Amino acid sequence: MNGDFFLLQYQKTAGGGMKLVDLDFRINAVDPGSTARKSFYTGKGKLLLKTVKVIPIGVSSSCELTIVRSATAEISDMKEVVYANATEYSTGNTADGIYDLVDIPYVDADGTRNIHLALKNTLSTGTAVDFRIIIEAIELK
Repeated sequence: MNGDFFLLQYQKTAGGGMKLVDLDFRINAVDPGSTARKSFYTGKGKLLLKTVKVIPIGVSSSCELTIVRSATAEISDMKEVVYANATEYSTGNTADGIYDLVDIPYVDADGTRNIHLALKNTLSTGTAVDFRIIIEAIELK
C-alpha cells in the first residue's frame, strides 16, 4: 500500500446509485521508446479505479501505463505508483493494448484533482503513436 488509509465511502447519486466516473483521455504522438507524462483534470480527489484500458490508435503498438499519486512523483518510486501494467502482461496483443479490471483506490496527493499518468511506447522502432486511455471509476467521499 502507498501509506494512505481512508474509509472507502461511495458517493451516492440522488437516485441511490453509485456515482460512476468515466474518464476518456488521449495522448498524442508518443515516439518509440519514449514516455509521455500527462496530468488530466478529473474534478475528483478520490476515486476507486475499476477498469483501465489503453488502446493504440491507427497502428499496433505495445505500451506501459503507470498511474502515480502526484505530478512530480517518480515512476521508479514504488511508494508513489498506484497502478502499472504493460501490453505483454495484459492482453498480449499490440492491437488491443491494455485492458484491466482493477479495484484500486486513487487519492490525488498534490490536491490538483488530476489523475497523473506516464505512458511509454515500448516499441524500439517505427513512428509516433497516439493512445486512447479510458478509465472507469467510482467517486469516493
